[in-house]
Amino acid sequence: MANTYSWGEFINDVAPSEDGIINVIKVIHYQKNATNEDGSVQVSYHGSFVCDPASESSYIDYPDVTIEDRISWTETHLQANGIDLDAYLDSMIHEKVEPQIITNFPIPENIQLDYRNNLNNI
Repeated sequence: MANTYSWGEFINDVAPSEDGIINVIKVIHYQKNATNEDGSVQVSYHGSFVCDPASESSYIDYPDVTIEDRISWTETHLQANGIDLDAYLDSMIHEKVEPQIITNFPIPENIQLDYRNNLNNI
């Protein structure tokens, strides 16, 4: 079984008007989520991109823009820029399951930290 993916919230920056066209989407902010096979690890990626200039031939009235339109525009943008978002989300899951770097080691019991003395020596 493979990781599963879902689109999250889409938020748009909209210009009130541009070249006689009203409510033109200028920037799309998106979120894509991934969950591993057993559902124990979830990751998200948030991104945004500037839309191509509006033209009357391709314009969709803002209230009529669907989630499918936003997904299509986002996927087109990602593909045009050589971005494989699913692969990136897979790598984020892999890093959580098998971290390459581990931090927050416990402090050995024989070491005492006295921050006041350290601050006085600065």
